[in-house]
Amino acid sequence: MSNPTPSTRGIEKAMNLTVAKTLVVHNSERQLCQPCLRIVLFGRAMDTAPGLTAPLDAFVDRFGKNIGWYRNGFHQANPKRWPKEGGAAVLEATRREMTLSRGAVAELLAPSKKGEWLAPAFLYWKRARVSEPFAAISLPLAYLEECGSGGIDGILQEILAADFPLASGYVGLSLLWNHSFPSDEVWLTDFFQRCLANYPGLMHPNFLAQLEPARAGLVDVGWYTLLGPELAARAGGIEQVSGRLPATLRNMITFDALAGGAMVIKAGPAPVLGDRQAGEAAPLQSAVGSALAALCDVEKNGKQLVSGFAPVGEMEERRRWANRFFVAGG
Repeated sequence: MSNPTPSTRGIEKAMNLTVAKTLVVHNSERQLCQPCLRIVLFGRAMDTAPGLTAPLDAFVDRFGKNIGWYRNGFHQANPKRWPKEGGAAVLEATRREMTLSRGAVAELLAPSKKGEWLAPAFLYWKRARVSEPFAAISLPLAYLEECGSGGIDGILQEILAADFPLASGYVGLSLLWNHSFPSDEVWLTDFFQRCLANYPGLMHPNFLAQLEPARAGLVDVGWYTLLGPELAARAGGIEQVSGRLPATLRNMITFDALAGGAMVIKAGPAPVLGDRQAGEAAPLQSAVGSALAALCDVEKNGKQLVSGFAPVGEMEERRRWANRFFVAGG
């Protein structure tokens, strides 16, 4: 069942990040959460690949002077301060970690108080020898205001041109927090729940929870939605996907076919947060989700752990949020 033709109300607010900038939480010691623009990349399962370090390289090319903390291996429980000298050696060790055939983890974080996660931030995760690599780049909203969609296009083009083994992904407004501190999630649960319930354009704050459902297909629709070669082929190509969009919104949604068969879909000139209380949805994302609904396994996707909707007894609320762009009434 496809979504009805969405209203265009709210699109005119796309470039207004005033509300998004207020989504900040502090306790008495430090900042717990901040808004960001996040690039999320789910890779195809493999032992190793030449493009695995491409997300790291794209991040360092732009933000190498803004690194305050790092972690490059499961043996390292917590991030260490970035060295005043020897940063190149740390980056080389991080690249080696990312290309090992066993599981790997890498983190680069902006300067901050101990325990804070501030943008720009980079995370890479690969759980086992033959497993799906995962990368996330969290950008400060100031980067979006300064560079616009051209900055995002450049990052994606660099990563995908270097043969990162893309399965799927997205780019959208989200929340950055230290997911390695369980106590922080206790502080943030009510806040996450309110935000996710009211702002349909806000992406998953705990993106690691999407790793398992991403193995089955598309997990979300962002400002940008990324389809690897397999999902792009299943979607039927640009012409068929475009043909499934509402005619009133078709000229607002752009497509880019990439070498190797991958596809990038951009829903408008800027991300839309939406505001359910004000009657504003995320209409372009809803249209893309409807056109790509066949790529989402809604049963598996609905079981992902959504921060804020995690307590037992709220599975239906969790399922509805996870599939909000793929199922009518979400």
